[in-house]
Amino acid sequence: MDSMALVLAAGEGQRMRSDTPKTLHPLCGKPMLCHVMDTVGGVCKQVTPILGHGKDQILARLGDIPHAIQDFSTGKGTGHAVISAAHVLKDKKGAVIITAGDMPLVTDTSYRSLAQCVREGAAAALLYDIVDDPFGYGRVIIDRQGRVTGIVEQKDLTEQQKGIRAANASVYCFDIDALLWSLPQLTNHNAANEYYLTDAIGALARAGYTVTAVQAQDHNEVRGINTRIQLEEATRVLRSRINREHMLSGVTMIDPRNTYVDADVKIGYDTTVYPGVVLEGETTVGPRCTLYPGCHLRDAHIGSDCVLYGAFIANKMIPDGTTLERS
Repeated sequence: MDSMALVLAAGEGQRMRSDTPKTLHPLCGKPMLCHVMDTVGGVCKQVTPILGHGKDQILARLGDIPHAIQDFSTGKGTGHAVISAAHVLKDKKGAVIITAGDMPLVTDTSYRSLAQCVREGAAAALLYDIVDDPFGYGRVIIDRQGRVTGIVEQKDLTEQQKGIRAANASVYCFDIDALLWSLPQLTNHNAANEYYLTDAIGALARAGYTVTAVQAQDHNEVRGINTRIQLEEATRVLRSRINREHMLSGVTMIDPRNTYVDADVKIGYDTTVYPGVVLEGETTVGPRCTLYPGCHLRDAHIGSDCVLYGAFIANKMIPDGTTLERS
């Protein structure tokens, strides 16, 4: 059975106020799109981004990887994006995860849970969360048996539906055959004149297919990034996760809230990291080191048993047992 993923990354991202495509904005050392593709790539064998605005810049950053193109002259919306990539799914059997390139906090656990629902017989599964103020989110309609009957976008909510707190995270897994069956039924007859992927959920439910919902285990997973403020908030969440993983692996962080470690950094066990340390890029730090306040390492490789006092080191290798004073 095929295990695939489509990553929606065609949007313009005007609220970032930037010449850089939204999904290329970095958090913890690499573009948010790369975080999404790396995480979902740990669950699926084939990951295809759907590009549009800024595609040349994205491909220059990621390389000439297999991708699909959303042509905005023929339509817009998440449903149209997936229609643009339907050829990727031709002759495939199995499950396809569909996620957003501006949602880097979704975990591999959630992706696996959605895929498991489809492997167990659901035509589709979606990620949702219970949100105190769900304004701006589509609402997930769930019947008394716990099955999803549809999703209604914010612009199309009735007054009664505005009270629903089950917010759609816009992360899905579909049986490929079921998805391809539903796509021709999508229309743009709505307030935004867009083709909604959420309408595929409603079409499947009305046809008697089983659609299930998986609640996010971490409220932060449903965060999308549309502004610099949201980018900073997501960076804080991701940095906390990164530091936690290092501490669970045997690294002592005196004050993890003031320790800045990029996603691809590796730190050996029994190393102690003091507040104000910045570790960027593909830096590696060996075991039993001590990094005192003010250390700033970028793509550096530090051997074992080193002691660094406020050093700035970039693109260098430091031998085992070295002590460096402030530089």
